[in-house]
Amino acid sequence: MAVIITELLGRADTGISVKPFVCGTEEGREIFVKPAGVLPRSLIAEWLGGKLAQRMGLPCAEISLIEVPEQLANANRNTDWSDFRKGLGFGSYAMGRAYRDLQASDIVKLPSALLAEIYLFDYWIRNEDRRMGPISGNPNALVSYDLSKMAVIDHDSAFDAEFDLGNFKSYHLGRIAS
Repeated sequence: MAVIITELLGRADTGISVKPFVCGTEEGREIFVKPAGVLPRSLIAEWLGGKLAQRMGLPCAEISLIEVPEQLANANRNTDWSDFRKGLGFGSYAMGRAYRDLQASDIVKLPSALLAEIYLFDYWIRNEDRRMGPISGNPNALVSYDLSKMAVIDHDSAFDAEFDLGNFKSYHLGRIAS
């Protein structure tokens, strides 16, 4: 069953290739919604990757199928948010203000066993898009401010037919622990 989107709050200020919408749901929660125009292959990878991460016991954001009602989508047709369209889509619930984007300096403070699990998981699902260099990157991961909790997000690049093992080994955020 899809969660009904009741409110469009704006665009997320994060996200490198896709700026998701921040929306309110019928249950009063905040959820990030991928805009129309995202390839169906990416949305399927997002859903399957997220569900597999949950089944594997990895810490991750709660995900759901969402539905944008026609009336809400039409209300934004003539704005910069014209790619907010009616229909089914993918949503990832907000983790709350206790979380922030993972930084390169955080990695050495995180449990190496967890980083190794994430590394193996992303290798298994062929997800090269959890990158972290010495200074910055696109980790697709959140941490609590005290670094006691972590969550992986954004699996839309999983199951990549052009997966590059060399790049994966060089840039994956869990490479230190593997």
